[in-house]
Amino acid sequence: MMAAVTAPLAGERVLLETALRDAIPRTGLVRHYETVADYPRRGGKRMRPMLCLAACRLYGGASADALPAAVALELFHNAFLVHDDVEDDSTRRRGLPTMHKALGTARAINVGDALSALAVVSVAKGVRCWPAEVAGAVSIEFAHLLQRTTEGQATELAWIAEDHYDLDDGDYLALVREKTCWYSTVHPLRIGALIGSRGRADIDRLNDFGFYLGAVFQIHDDIENLQAGPDYDKDALGDILEGKRTLPLLHLLRTASPSDRSLALRVIGPHGSGAPAERTATVRELMDRYGSIEYARHFVDALSGLALAEFRRLFNSFPASEALEFLFTLVTDLGKRTRRYSRPARVVPA
Repeated sequence: MMAAVTAPLAGERVLLETALRDAIPRTGLVRHYETVADYPRRGGKRMRPMLCLAACRLYGGASADALPAAVALELFHNAFLVHDDVEDDSTRRRGLPTMHKALGTARAINVGDALSALAVVSVAKGVRCWPAEVAGAVSIEFAHLLQRTTEGQATELAWIAEDHYDLDDGDYLALVREKTCWYSTVHPLRIGALIGSRGRADIDRLNDFGFYLGAVFQIHDDIENLQAGPDYDKDALGDILEGKRTLPLLHLLRTASPSDRSLALRVIGPHGSGAPAERTATVRELMDRYGSIEYARHFVDALSGLALAEFRRLFNSFPASEALEFLFTLVTDLGKRTRRYSRPARVVPA
């Protein structure tokens, strides 16, 4: 996370990092667990566990109460990353070679499975100390998180495998809700609120806020991949080569002339023709010409406004706190980061 976002809950971040290190065994199969610790040790935003801790604090709990759930969220996230990198055949993650490029696909899949297993262990540790009704509710939240996230990933992989590009913004947002929002924002908020309130909070009220926040996060990630600078720590422009149905790409395919649309479809995705650098340059030029990235940026502005409105509706009566400041800063910071990529669009006249 950027310093401005983590500052309000700096103490919680320290607790989280310690608990995350302690969740990975240091005895037994030492070499195996050294590999399992690789992705978490590389860092990352830690947005999901920090949202959980912030929500726990907001709803009356202590950070320590939600630590097992927060650690589980981060371990599941890293498990998803390892497996996603295999599925996408990505080459870089957090500035280093992806797990399957470094160790081979079989060992990478095993590491992802191990991270998921350790996440389950962390949830089980929480279950032992949470009240019975809270433990049951949190377990159901994690089960729902896993089901919806894998369903979202299945949908995207099917779209890629079947060359399905006739999609609109509604299709994109439905995918993002499943693939990103449930596990990145909605469930971390719900789980933290459940634990902090001892099951008394109406956690369904958090769903819209979590959805808007998660969608902003995902579209920002889409734009960042297209505008990657020298310090970008993943595969720059990799979404084009993988055929990811991002908001800018869908806008391009929807607004381009028939000839430009045909050109884009020839070069995007895992079966695109031509050298990778030429393919990505072609799509980026078309996106600039049709204003696709600017379209996505304005979309983020609208969603950021909705997230901020939901934030105020939900938390207007809450007393000032570090947790509240953390959430407010997160909402506003994501929008600001996306606006850094703004530039005039060279839109093709109708």
